[in-house]
Amino acid sequence: MLYDKSLFEKAYNTLKLKFIYREIQNIENIRILELGVRRGLSTSLFLKTCEDNNGRMISIDIDDCGHLFKNDRWNFICTRDDDYEKIDKEILKIGGLDVVYIDSLHEPNHVKKIFYHYYNILKKGGFIFIDDISWLPYAKSAKHESSGNYEANIKTFEKLLEIHFNNIDKFNIEFSFDGSGTAKIIKNDSSELNEPKKIKKSFTFKNIIIEKPITQSETELVKLKKILPKNSWINSQKKSFKMNFTRVPTSCESCRLVRTLWTWAEPRGATRLPSCRFVREAVHVEANLWWPRKKIYKNGLPRAV
Repeated sequence: MLYDKSLFEKAYNTLKLKFIYREIQNIENIRILELGVRRGLSTSLFLKTCEDNNGRMISIDIDDCGHLFKNDRWNFICTRDDDYEKIDKEILKIGGLDVVYIDSLHEPNHVKKIFYHYYNILKKGGFIFIDDISWLPYAKSAKHESSGNYEANIKTFEKLLEIHFNNIDKFNIEFSFDGSGTAKIIKNDSSELNEPKKIKKSFTFKNIIIEKPITQSETELVKLKKILPKNSWINSQKKSFKMNFTRVPTSCESCRLVRTLWTWAEPRGATRLPSCRFVREAVHVEANLWWPRKKIYKNGLPRAV
């Protein structure tokens, strides 16, 4: 058969495959590489596209799926998706690639490896679709709960973001989270891709030091007493339970700067450490302590020893 109409209808009604079909259904003389065939669901959708647009298609799988369709526009090769020498020869025969569909081994480093290889062969403006990038169907208590699929899919998703992060101008990327998810990548230029780059959160003390007024109860003051050094300041504040407090992250107790600040500030009437620019730039934050919100300091700023 040229393609299985019942399989095509099933594929078309599968949201994540419909997400692909909308993009490729009108590409003239389309050239498709499919990595992973299995029962031929996506294959039937791609063959219908080839029939409508005078296209050609190559499918790859380690299992022999060549019996599924009899179509002159289709070339099935029973091999690994990274058998580049054999596959690249067949791609040259059909004149390049407009579409690559990756649905083979769902392991992030493997996906990255074959993505980089076939991206170089893909025509400018061409599409790469990558299956199984959503971990939501496999999360705890989800319908298809699976820790293995959860880990593989979320790591593949993160790997694609890392690739895009260092190649933002070279391709566009979109995601569909229908079913097990699909990534759509559109090639913008023919230059080689850079290696993936880890995505890290921007870290500044400005984001850490937060001053939020709260109401301090007697119980919380007792906890505070356990945290702070035993000194006259603690005793003098015992009877003042309704004071306003401010949450000021400080460093660990062993930090010389914080110890110096408190040693300097407490005898001069300070009721908490100053959250001034000096502290923001100097301390490293490893613990959260509670300090009463009153006068901050007297007689100027402290100086580290």
